[in-house]
Amino acid sequence: MENYGLNYYSAFSSIPQLTSVALEMLEPYYSSEVNGSEEHEMEVTSFVAIRALTGFCSPREMAAALQCKNTIERFNAAYDLMRQHKALLENMAEYASQDLRNCGEECTDLW
Repeated sequence: MENYGLNYYSAFSSIPQLTSVALEMLEPYYSSEVNGSEEHEMEVTSFVAIRALTGFCSPREMAAALQCKNTIERFNAAYDLMRQHKALLENMAEYASQDLRNCGEECTDLW
């Protein structure tokens, strides 16, 4: 998964790194059977991915993801939001590039 650094929580770490920290923090609250399961790691990763989107997604989208009981649906929601964010960034970059192209010779040092 790529990390687009949407907020302070996720700006300096990747989702797998944040998942490792979250798993360590949650370890005392779960049995060794649960802690060792792949399902538990995927569930925590899906919550970390949603948490990384704080500030981009609406409160309604955040609440829906947190109330979701299905890990795959939570991953899909995070993926869709990350794709939306990426598309917005690409549009902003294209708009800025077009502005620089339209600027003419006086902007050649910026391009």
